[in-house]
Amino acid sequence: MRRFKIVVLLIVTVAILCACEDKPNNTSVPISEGTSATPTETVAPTITPRQTPTPIVFENPALQELAAKDPHSWYQEGFQLAAESEERYSKWLRIFDTREFYGGYSEYTRKIAEILEMIPEDWPRLTAADARRVIQELKDEGFFVSNQSFDVYQVRNRFNEIAFAPDFDAVRGIAAIRYFTSNARTEYVEITDGRIVLWDRGANSPKEILYDWVTEHPETATTVVLAPTITPTITPRNTPTPMVYDNPLLTELVSNGTFDLYARSMNIATEEQKEKLRAIHDNREFPTWDEAFERKVAVIMGLIPEDWPRLTVEDAKRILREMEDEELFLEKSAFNVNIVRKRFDEIAFAPDCNDGSGFSYIRYFIDDTKTDFIEINDWGVIVRDITSSTPKETLYDAVNKLMK
Repeated sequence: MRRFKIVVLLIVTVAILCACEDKPNNTSVPISEGTSATPTETVAPTITPRQTPTPIVFENPALQELAAKDPHSWYQEGFQLAAESEERYSKWLRIFDTREFYGGYSEYTRKIAEILEMIPEDWPRLTAADARRVIQELKDEGFFVSNQSFDVYQVRNRFNEIAFAPDFDAVRGIAAIRYFTSNARTEYVEITDGRIVLWDRGANSPKEILYDWVTEHPETATTVVLAPTITPTITPRNTPTPMVYDNPLLTELVSNGTFDLYARSMNIATEEQKEKLRAIHDNREFPTWDEAFERKVAVIMGLIPEDWPRLTVEDAKRILREMEDEELFLEKSAFNVNIVRKRFDEIAFAPDCNDGSGFSYIRYFIDDTKTDFIEINDWGVIVRDITSSTPKETLYDAVNKLMK
């Protein structure tokens, strides 16, 4: 009897062991929160595996299609989607009023994504620690090697694996791609040409240089490639070759555009430049404050040479036609002075005068004689003689367009 019990026990033990071997061998790494549901066996990282948020699948096929496009096109492409909801459309119109940085509507890509409900408002933000980790991964993968150029878009794509889109995505010859590190929006990580920097918002100098490709590779610094000019949605635009600055202070100066350029220039100007800046007061073509003469400040600071191209009447007419083709002037929208100015600045770099006290008056002399100028104001675009208050020609009548 005892021998029979031992035999039965052996049979049961063997059966249990066989049953265990038949079960699937689940050795994959548990999926942590915010990572892809792809089994570990299928991941093929180059050096170190990256944890990325699970891709969003949009029920609305229009959103799915929009997400696959260049973020620089989201504003134009997403307008009709925003207009389908009164609440979304109201937020859409307030993008300009709630800008943390100087720039156009289309450059606030994360805000656009939130308004269109591509992501919820509490979607993760890129922290400084995240940025440091991603930079280290890129280094480990050999991305920052001396025989390659610094690709701002490749870095942006990796940061977007966490943040989905930048808070500010501006490319005007020089890139300024910014991610707030928290909802407090007091500091941000910026990708620019050749550098990744942590800034305190409103500060004049970086809080921390997270990565400086130019300093690390001085022998190949000349191969830094400026981010390309954004391709328009309808017709190609001819723009001057972007300026490349040897002085990093000048690169930093134009990273925020030409807004408040006079005051910011005073912070870094030499004594000779400061003297010329102060002299603007005695040599003003228009009766307004010194800060309004952005192009003159740009020349003094060496941002552009004195013979930098001017905006002609033919240029202005062509640009306005392009903007109409791109449906940037819509019946429901107020006339956007700043988006027109941005297009004009692609040629002129900055206005000769950017005045306004309640109303906008942005002026570009059409040639060096400084007799006729193109003016953008809240009612449209006109050509005027500096001695007259009557327009010589109306290039765009926003009031009549909106009333039709």
